[in-house]
This record gives sequence, C-alpha cells and structure tokens, in this order.
Amino acid sequence: MALFTGGRSMTYWHLEPGHPNCLRAGARTRHTMKPVMVFNDVAEAGGKLRWVLGTPGGDTQMQTNLQAISAMLDHGLNEAEAAQAPRWCHHQDGTYSNHPHAVEESLTVEIRENDSRLVEQLSALGHTTEALSGWAARGSIGIVGVHPVSNARFAAADLRRDAQAQVL
Repeated sequence: MALFTGGRSMTYWHLEPGHPNCLRAGARTRHTMKPVMVFNDVAEAGGKLRWVLGTPGGDTQMQTNLQAISAMLDHGLNEAEAAQAPRWCHHQDGTYSNHPHAVEESLTVEIRENDSRLVEQLSALGHTTEALSGWAARGSIGIVGVHPVSNARFAAADLRRDAQAQVL
C-alpha cells in the first residue's frame, strides 16, 4: 500500500540524514496546517470558545497565528485590527519547508507609513532585516471571534489575500 501526501507536501521532506524531517519509511512529513482554537479557560473544564483562526502561508503560519493572538490578547485589538496589523517573519536556514530547504536567515518586517525605525533598530542589533512594503508579508489570516458575554460572532479576513469574512 502506498500513501501519497499530496504534490506540494512532498517538498517538505529533507534528505539530510539526522534531520527531524528526513525522508524515511513509515515517517510522516511535517505539514504547515495550523488552525487554532482559543478558549477563555481550559476547554475540558468548560472554557468558552473565544477565537478560531487560521492561515495559509507555509512556514509563516505559526508566526502569523502567534502575532494575531498576541494582537488581540496583549494589545486589545479586535479581530479585524489583528488581521490587518503589520507583520514580521523570521526565516531560518535548515527549517524551511519548500525545496530547496536552504534560505538566508533573515527577518522580514512590514513597514507602513514610511516608518522604517523598527527595521533600522533591528539591523543595528545585528539582525539581517528586510523591510517589506505595507501589505507584502507572506500568508494571510482569517479570524472568527465569539464575544465572551453575548456570544455574538465576529469575522475578519486579511487584506493580503482575496478573501471575505462571514459568520452565520
């Protein structure tokens, strides 16, 4: 019996012996599907659903989800504001999913309103940093929020991709 994991997913395998995602019999390829559910408390203890979110975008998915959750929890942004907020992405050599796996280690940062101070400060600290135009970050996100009191639902779609948000 053969298992085909899909066209693009096959590029996620690494051929270097000892790599955690090395192609070998019986192994499953790393994938980048990262849908997230956030509850206001432990779900098994009766916590209520607060957000459902997800993003296409390969290696940026975990970073995009983290930034959106942080925007809402730590900075008080609503779903739409979190989806539209400027993003950064760390690219790390040897962990890149697509073939070839080698990438130059760098940090990309979206810049809006011609404000490049963050990129300049990170570069001064020794980071290889690239400024991206305002909406050029890889990936996009969709967020559905559930109001903690009224249970009203809110949806937001990222402007970085042709998308819509709708809740029923």
